[in-house]
Amino acid sequence: MSSTFEAEIISGKLPSKNSKLEIAMKQLEIDRKKKFRVYHLGKRSFIETNEFVNIFEMVENNQRSYYYALFRNGATIYPRPLWFIDIILPPIRLGMNPKKLNIKTSDRARHLAKEDYADVEIVGQVESQFIFHSVTGSELVPFGHVELPLCVLPIEENSDSYQMIRSSDAVAEGNRGLGDWLVEVEHVWDSKRGEKAQKSDVYDWLNYSNKLTNQSPRAHFKVLYNASGTYLVACVARNIRRKVTLEDGVTIETSGLMADHTTYCWETDNEDEAQYVSAFLNAPVIDHLIKPLQAVGDFGERHIHKKSTRITNSTIPTG
Repeated sequence: MSSTFEAEIISGKLPSKNSKLEIAMKQLEIDRKKKFRVYHLGKRSFIETNEFVNIFEMVENNQRSYYYALFRNGATIYPRPLWFIDIILPPIRLGMNPKKLNIKTSDRARHLAKEDYADVEIVGQVESQFIFHSVTGSELVPFGHVELPLCVLPIEENSDSYQMIRSSDAVAEGNRGLGDWLVEVEHVWDSKRGEKAQKSDVYDWLNYSNKLTNQSPRAHFKVLYNASGTYLVACVARNIRRKVTLEDGVTIETSGLMADHTTYCWETDNEDEAQYVSAFLNAPVIDHLIKPLQAVGDFGERHIHKKSTRITNSTIPTG
């Protein structure tokens, strides 16, 4: 059970390290006899004031919001250098086939990759139906997103979900470009992972827990928020085929929007409800409420995951 106690909150900025007490007392503000509670969440505990006692008691009692089960973690599109791409523009005189694109490993993906994958660069010519936009936590801002990265994904529509395509499947279906790319991906995966590659191949890893193939090609909207970071941000993104105009004026069309594992996503056809939930997730009070539940690192709070949809139990009315 929760326990209540009184404490003082001391805040302020000291002029220097190891300041003398009489100097420090002039710079600090003391909020005396403020009431706090100790809450327990499994084996973890946290301290918070009584301001939102009803909400935190619900969290402590493991009550979850209606939306908790609707949000799912995005796909493990990782290691990034295997999947995230830049489009290579051919010389103007040669022109470009918008149905089969010259691509290479994304420069940004290589730059941000861990040491083992920083030297990976795959170059190929892949059929455009396998090019998607992806959204990661880095692109999210409150109520919107910045420019989204491109990735090549070995999937094709199967009713209201996707199915995986392996290199042999791609070749058999006449998609030689994707097949060649996947052969290179398999080679990199096997060489980098060593014995671990025998336990899980690159396709199983990409589609871990079916988090890639279970995304819907038909749902009109995705409500997304970041899986980690100090502050919670959310937006509604349209799940559409997006057009990209390249430097030479050629326009290509991607095959949809896929949520990456650095985000949590809820797919829906109801735009009003999508905007409604996004507005609540962006509300400063929700970010304030999850702060006691977040782990704290060198640069502040981190790891949001499903804390936001847990905390909204008594803040988002339903029905």
